[in-house]
Amino acid sequence: MIDPTRIPERIEAPAAIALERHTLTQASNGELVAHTGNAYAYLALNGYDAGEIALAQAPASGDVLYLLAAAGQTLERDAPLASNGDGTVRLGDPATDPVLAYAAEAVAGTTAGQRITANWR
Repeated sequence: MIDPTRIPERIEAPAAIALERHTLTQASNGELVAHTGNAYAYLALNGYDAGEIALAQAPASGDVLYLLAAAGQTLERDAPLASNGDGTVRLGDPATDPVLAYAAEAVAGTTAGQRITANWR
């Protein structure tokens, strides 16, 4: 759960694409777009159509939250998660990928956009 005692960093901007709730996003040219890897990450707080004003929040270290997984991911508990470049996460390699979070549960064979529980780094 997101810690209710902290004041979260939020951003409000037009959605450049349709965003599902829990989509990893980033700000780009005044819009929210799918997270591509190295940028500061936000999570869409609801579902939004392209062009709609969207609200996204930056997770804080230790937050337990839902993320959307890329298709075909098999994750062990505490596996590192990295951006897949499309708003979802995939199994990350700490040697080459910026790790965003760690899997809070083991999951086998995810479907595209499957919601998984994660611990933010």
